Amino acid sequence: MTQSTIPDTRNAIVVTIPRSAQLCEDIKDAASAAWNIADRDFLNRTELVLAQARGSIVGVYTLEAWYNTNDINYLRKHIAPGVSLIGFILTEAPAAIKAEYLGRRVSEYVQGVKYIRTPEAVAA
Repeated sequence: MTQSTIPDTRNAIVVTIPRSAQLCEDIKDAASAAWNIADRDFLNRTELVLAQARGSIVGVYTLEAWYNTNDINYLRKHIAPGVSLIGFILTEAPAAIKAEYLGRRVSEYVQGVKYIRTPEAVAA
């Protein structure tokens, strides 16, 4: 059974990965890719990166660190001037945390990133 809401007990970023990544079991690499993250303050408080494909969470990762992808030569030519994309260094989340999120529904219309904020983060 698929549960409908994503818990807000941890700050998380939901990223949309291509269906091909899900089929190839390359979910972690797809979730690590370059993302346009507007809220850098929130990024510094983010615990998890949740990969979603076709409206469901298919990967749950702990965010170890992030980096500016504009510093990587092969990506520089694909980035519009003034846009700063972020890459993630991820590790598999512990099994108990994965169980809380895997299979949860997300709108199929989410493109790019979506922020999941704890009540404390919302109040801040």
